[in-house]
Amino acid sequence: MFEEAVEHLDKTVKDKPDFYIARFQLGLSLLALDLSTEGCLQFEHILSTEAPEFLKCFSEGLLHSQRNQKEKAIEILERGIQLAPKKIQSVMIWKVSLTR
Repeated sequence: MFEEAVEHLDKTVKDKPDFYIARFQLGLSLLALDLSTEGCLQFEHILSTEAPEFLKCFSEGLLHSQRNQKEKAIEILERGIQLAPKKIQSVMIWKVSLTR
């Protein structure tokens, strides 16, 4: 399942490099496949773009998580939740609560 997602998301971000949410989902899918280095590269790329600030926070938070910096990850993810549109906030609040 994640392999197919990576294939489609990779094509999407090559065709539309500014489709930040697709790049974020690509990073998550790569993490799910235990491809941490590749997934983190996607999050690092997002940080160097004009992506929405909440998505940058989510990316940075996941980078800290991959580096085993749990408290910093939670702090930044919570900041991202505050900046995110309402429909995204509820999903992310649930996910952050699972990490505690």
